[in-house]
Amino acid sequence: MGDFKQGLEKIGMKGSGVNMKTCKCGKPIKGDYSMCYECNQKSHSAPHGGGASSSVMPKDYLKDGYFDKDGCIHETLLTTTSDEIAKSFSNSYPKLEKHQLRRFFNHARAAENKLNMTHDWPDVNVDIKKLLPFVAEAKGKGKIPEAFYEFIRKNIEIVRNEKSFSKGFIEHFQAVVAYYTYHNPKG
Repeated sequence: MGDFKQGLEKIGMKGSGVNMKTCKCGKPIKGDYSMCYECNQKSHSAPHGGGASSSVMPKDYLKDGYFDKDGCIHETLLTTTSDEIAKSFSNSYPKLEKHQLRRFFNHARAAENKLNMTHDWPDVNVDIKKLLPFVAEAKGKGKIPEAFYEFIRKNIEIVRNEKSFSKGFIEHFQAVVAYYTYHNPKG
């Protein structure tokens, strides 16, 4: 039995193995990591840090922008589309943690508050565009799933003015946060 235990220790498996963390692929994980070395390397070699980039969002997502022909936000952006996106965040790897979602939503809300107080769209627009490098960094570090990266990227791409930001992006993002909370209750 001693030879077997020594063999396991040579490959990095110490102890009985009962409490050992395993990667999604089934391999053991050393230390405080969330995935094995091979899976980590695969996730960083794929586009934007992992996963397919176009299949993670609903089909034709934001193809028609935020608003209908009457200038009102598309109802589906507040209902079914937001629900579908929130579910994708929950089912992605790595799973989007609530604090990461709130971090980005709070940044957007702070920009909205700044806009309401200063009415300085060019300055606020710069704050909004800062979400892109922030989300890229989080994706590169493996803290957020590809779905969330694509969500922020696609929304920032179509924010063109105060209305598309305040009445489009913020309203849509708020609905996504609400559905995410519904699908991921505390406890």
